[in-house]
Amino acid sequence: MLYATVIMQTNEMIDDIDEELKVIQEMFGDDFLELIALFRIDTPNRISDLGHAIIELDLERIKHLTHMLSGSASSIGARKLSLLCKNLEEKTKFGKVETMDAALFAIENEYHRIEAKLLTMVLSEKINVKT
Repeated sequence: MLYATVIMQTNEMIDDIDEELKVIQEMFGDDFLELIALFRIDTPNRISDLGHAIIELDLERIKHLTHMLSGSASSIGARKLSLLCKNLEEKTKFGKVETMDAALFAIENEYHRIEAKLLTMVLSEKINVKT
């Protein structure tokens, strides 16, 4: 049930991400670039750790990492990434390990999509600052 809800919500969010990131950028102002830098440094490490935890079937570590990833994704306006992490966190509560690899793949792909959007925003910001 939660998975179906996540799929419906994430499909609606695909078009929203540009607007949501812009809102977060306006909200954080000058600190937005620092927030992006922290997100880009921390997130790949956490996703890598998540992959190891899935291989080891360490449900507590998976739950902890997905909770942290969801929070940091929310903080920059990456709702789809946040929901994917929440969905995986929910799976750990029920011991649903058979689809965790697919969930990790979806999280990795969404992170890369968000990272590309953020890099575009950073480059745009630097161009706007110089002109």
